[in-house]
Amino acid sequence: MPAICLLTSIISIFCISILAGIILFSVAAVSTAFKVHKFLISELGVTSKRIIGKVEMFINNNYINMSLNKIEDIDIRQSIINKIFGCATIILADVEGNKKIFRGIANPYLFNRILQEQILAADYLRIYEENESH
Repeated sequence: MPAICLLTSIISIFCISILAGIILFSVAAVSTAFKVHKFLISELGVTSKRIIGKVEMFINNNYINMSLNKIEDIDIRQSIINKIFGCATIILADVEGNKKIFRGIANPYLFNRILQEQILAADYLRIYEENESH
C-alpha cells in the first residue's frame, strides 16, 4: 500500500511539472511572437524636413511625425542580442522633453548618420534662407 501512495505522489508531481512546463513554454512563445511581430513592422523614415515613423502592435500603434528642428537628442541603445541581429532601440527626444522610443530598428547607426545629415542640411537651408531674405 505505501508503494502505491508513493507511486501516485510521483505521478502527481510529474504531471504538475509537465503542466507547469507547458504553461511556461506557452507564455514564452506568445511573448516571443509579440516581439517578432513588433520587430518586423517597425519603420522610421527621414525626409528633408521631418522624421516619420510607426511601430504597429497587435492592439495599439505608435506613430511619430516630428520636425527635424525639434529633435534635441538621439539615443541608440543596443544589447548583445540586438548587435547579433543588427538592430537597436532608438530614442528621440524633442525640445519639449517628450521621448519617442522605437525598438528593433535595423541599421541604427546608418539611420543616425542619415538623420544627423538631414538635420545639418535643414540648418544650412534655414541659415541660407535667412541671409537671402535680408
